[in-house]
Amino acid sequence: MPALFINPKMSNMKKYLLSLLALTGFFFSLSAQQINECEVDAIYQDTSAGVYPLPFDADLNPDGGITDTACLDEYFQFVFTVVVGDTITIGGTSIPIDSVVLDANAISNLPEGMSYSCNPGSCSFAAGDAGCVVIYGKAVNPSDIGAHDLVISGKLYSPFTPTGAPLQFPNPDLAPGSYTLYVQEQGSPNCSIWVDVNEPVSQIESFRNLPNPFSGTTTLEIITKKAGAYNFTLYSLLGEPLQTHTLQLTEGFNQWTFHAGQLPDGMYIYTLSDGHAQVSGRMVVEH
Repeated sequence: MPALFINPKMSNMKKYLLSLLALTGFFFSLSAQQINECEVDAIYQDTSAGVYPLPFDADLNPDGGITDTACLDEYFQFVFTVVVGDTITIGGTSIPIDSVVLDANAISNLPEGMSYSCNPGSCSFAAGDAGCVVIYGKAVNPSDIGAHDLVISGKLYSPFTPTGAPLQFPNPDLAPGSYTLYVQEQGSPNCSIWVDVNEPVSQIESFRNLPNPFSGTTTLEIITKKAGAYNFTLYSLLGEPLQTHTLQLTEGFNQWTFHAGQLPDGMYIYTLSDGHAQVSGRMVVEH
């Protein structure tokens, strides 16, 4: 795995953490595994060190964060991929990294009924390796309906920090933004529900909107496995459906222009369904 390079003008602690937390993209999938298990996304195994996805930030990373929404009393799963480099370069000197280890109860502010687990199970990610963390379970307390800003805590171990340097993520100095998990009422149509291998798999391979944030229009870029009618729905953050459109899509790459119209400034959740499964994302309107 390639070494990481940090500008020598940065403080020593920020050099370590920023190298380990260079973030981008996200990995979430329906699989044959148990809900409390995860696998590393092979796409990221040979990339630079980081946690995937980056926290949501309206300006820096509008497609990041926890893009799926949980429903009360419905099973939910979301996976983070973690990649740790084997070295870090400071001022031209290459320094080995030992590991990154999550604290006990590392993810704070989870809804009641949800937990997390790691692969490897120790939640210790060795240098030069990749792993994953999965949030799973179902929210069971009606008082948890709403937004939950999650914080991930751990320690960085190296020859210079043998007892571990504390790190917390998201971090305004390293990667600003938020990991916000939204819980909606049971039966809300915009929730992502975990299913097992016997459930139908979505025909949607890729789904995003650019630009994001936007004022007048944004273009949805959609890659599908099969041609047909797909349902697009826009929701408020409270789960209220605002718009519904039926899109006739071809197999492969598709584009569709969405008009903000009179929508007030703010964040919105949108879903695209093939009638069996759905994917979701967020868009930000800034007039």
